[in-house]
Amino acid sequence: MRRLSLGIVVLLLSLAGLGQVLDSLIIKGNQAYEQNDYETALSYYLTADSLIASADLDLNIGNAYYKSGRIGKAILHFERAIKARPLDEDILHNLQLARNLTLDRLEESTSSAFTLWWRGVLLKTGMDTLAWTSILLAILSALGWVYFRSSRSRGARQLGFTLGLILFCVSMLCLWMSLSARKVIESQDEAIILSSRVEVHSAPDDGSTELFVLHEGSKVTLLEERGAWTHIALPNGNKGWMPSHQVEAI
Repeated sequence: MRRLSLGIVVLLLSLAGLGQVLDSLIIKGNQAYEQNDYETALSYYLTADSLIASADLDLNIGNAYYKSGRIGKAILHFERAIKARPLDEDILHNLQLARNLTLDRLEESTSSAFTLWWRGVLLKTGMDTLAWTSILLAILSALGWVYFRSSRSRGARQLGFTLGLILFCVSMLCLWMSLSARKVIESQDEAIILSSRVEVHSAPDDGSTELFVLHEGSKVTLLEERGAWTHIALPNGNKGWMPSHQVEAI
């Protein structure tokens, strides 16, 4: 028991020490940022980011990159912050400001637009809300079945059966949507172009045909890695291969 208590004390002291270090790094980073010394601010923010993941840190890092003119890195960290807080208006605003400075304007296909709309529905509703709704509806469905089994009149039994079945189906739908929302939030298959200009090829080979060119800040979907090359897809459905070091996963 004493060993366990000592272990807890050591853990708490370690966490307290880590918290002090993080606070110090962030304060120094904020001071440098306010003095327009964005490189120094980034050094403090990135050190803190290596210790703990935080939407606030990603927002600060994105702001510092934006101010220093590195739009690709700014968008990368704004996108990471959005994954943690998908409805944060400040992050969404800053992300849009950065996107406005990108060169590529990729038109999305109808299916891709629907996918984006569906992702928005899932994120706005929330994984936890959908999960709790599913549980509540499952309980109500069970009560409907109990009513069906305990009722004697034909009309009451039909009502209990119908309500129980409908509530069960909606409960399963909410459960599926909750799992889909979790997949969207935790998805790591998107990335941001970091180089100012990237040639996308038909195969993972410098000698292959150049299909199109992308620029810093564009968002792509990662499909496959093969050696030093990455297979990507665009929102409009175009696909190709590009050097892996020119893109970074969100």
